[in-house]
Amino acid sequence: MNIFLSKGIFNSSKMTFSVAALFALMLVNSSQVFAQENKENETSKEELTLSETPPTIAPSPSISGGDQGLASERVIQIHHPNAAKGLIRINEDKSYQYRVKLHDKSSAASFGVSVLTSPKVSNSVNGTKITYNSMYGAGDLYGVQANYEWIPIRKLGSWGVIFETGLSMSHGNGILASSPPEASQETYTLFIVPLTAMLKYRFEYMRKQWFVPYIEGGATYYGLAELRSDSKQTNVAGSPAAGGGGGIAINISKGDSASVFNLDREYGISDLWLNIEARVMAGLKPELDFTNTTINVGVTVDY
Repeated sequence: MNIFLSKGIFNSSKMTFSVAALFALMLVNSSQVFAQENKENETSKEELTLSETPPTIAPSPSISGGDQGLASERVIQIHHPNAAKGLIRINEDKSYQYRVKLHDKSSAASFGVSVLTSPKVSNSVNGTKITYNSMYGAGDLYGVQANYEWIPIRKLGSWGVIFETGLSMSHGNGILASSPPEASQETYTLFIVPLTAMLKYRFEYMRKQWFVPYIEGGATYYGLAELRSDSKQTNVAGSPAAGGGGGIAINISKGDSASVFNLDREYGISDLWLNIEARVMAGLKPELDFTNTTINVGVTVDY
């Protein structure tokens, strides 16, 4: 009995020792595996940090020996996969800065107000000369104008073709065909619709230029419609004129690079201009001479 117990005790101790040895071996292997994985994680983390950290900027040694002189900064350049997409810099806040190319403009549109001096229009009633000023007054005509500019050439300046129209109005009393002529009770409203075609040259030699003078020349056909207040009479006529002028455009979109980029990418706008111009037009129809001076003020959009 005692031998059996001793044998049983001996066998149990031997089994306990074997289990303990196996457990210790598994613990050692687990520690080694954990250490290896931890080392690999540290390596991956270090590589990830290096790939996301922007290039460091370190000061170069002093210019003169041991003197405390001015130090220049040295920028470390590294290859980056986004360089092919235009990446030029990684800022200290880890924001990426790309080089982008703005599209070249080929057209423009202008909207504004116009001031037209009174034309030299005249007529004869019972041998008495009736002028525009005697019927509608000597005041200027105010209106609106809009044009489209095609810009086919951008070498040695900017060359374009303008197509323009607008609307101006004036009111006045009619003239009775009496002797002498007298003002009538009926009023007239004169509508003037100019149709213009001109060549335009801009003194624009660089992108985002602050001030751009320009000259233009061509012809205008003035469509005229005269309506009487009682709707009993409507007169329609036309008068051609030729001339030209010039002006200056002030760039109002020359701001920070972010605004310029947003205008170009979001709206396709290359430049915004505030333009002021003057034209002198000479009438080509003596019996309906529409010689005048026109001043336009507006906004031009290049795209």
